[in-house]
Amino acid sequence: MIAALLNAANGEYRLAGKHAENFPWRADMTSPCINAYIEHWRGDSVREGEYLETDLHMHLEAMLDSLTMLGKTYMERSRYDDASKCFEAAFGVIECFFGAEAAAPALHSRECGDIHELLAECFIARGEREEALSELERMADYDLGAKLSKSGERLTAPFFRDDGYNWYPKRERSRAARELLEKLSSPGLSGLSGDSRFEELKNRAEKLG
Repeated sequence: MIAALLNAANGEYRLAGKHAENFPWRADMTSPCINAYIEHWRGDSVREGEYLETDLHMHLEAMLDSLTMLGKTYMERSRYDDASKCFEAAFGVIECFFGAEAAAPALHSRECGDIHELLAECFIARGEREEALSELERMADYDLGAKLSKSGERLTAPFFRDDGYNWYPKRERSRAARELLEKLSSPGLSGLSGDSRFEELKNRAEKLG
């Protein structure tokens, strides 16, 4: 993986592609999945379940990343309806696994961007300012509220209960506010500058940061 990424970053796309061809061709060819098969034949259903939860977690993260990245490719081509569907599908995946929780983990914040903020950009591009502001308010409410109040709690749904992952790491409110302010400073949201609702969101983050 590192060789493929390094070659791509250096413009060696053909060589990067050759490295990529060495990756498993099936999504279930992961270490946790294979170990689950081993434990199945061993007859240890507890360990098998733990491995399967870890495997499911890996697939969840990968699906959310792929949906978010796909949405961004549509944004780059000004296909905002298609981009929105990708981001909404990502939220649907989160709801599927964490809808029973008091608050979902912070899965909307991906390496390539916050899904709330990206969806708001799509609304802005389509001239739907009120929808964009509502989406950003949901992001702010989560970042400054649910994500912090749920710190350290375990999941109630059975999908990832025993995978050993801390889904609700402790977060400092000031850090969450600074990160929120950074997201609200995205160039894609510049069209909302001066709007009272938007300025109020920034004021909330500035007061806590």
